[in-house]
Amino acid sequence: MPHSWLRISSQTSRKLERCKGGKKVDFESCATQIIEAEQGVKVLQFWFEQNGKYAHVLIEWDDPEQKLNVVFDTQAIEVVDLVKSEDIDRIATTRNDGE
Repeated sequence: MPHSWLRISSQTSRKLERCKGGKKVDFESCATQIIEAEQGVKVLQFWFEQNGKYAHVLIEWDDPEQKLNVVFDTQAIEVVDLVKSEDIDRIATTRNDGE
């Protein structure tokens, strides 16, 4: 399963604004509910920057459209897709064989 790190503002998404209370634990709970509402998407880690304005969320997903929906719903401002070392090696071997 692919993974992505999302950087989410704790002050933007309409869905998050409607759900959260004034505490960061409420924001984390709401964001997790919104993200995991996309079937097959799982929150693996949730961290805040020290200023509390942004959360970094590691998600696992099956389908790129699921990830796109999560990015849209949370208004993530940065998304980094991650791959395992075995996948990088497999891709490199495949691409190098074609030279």
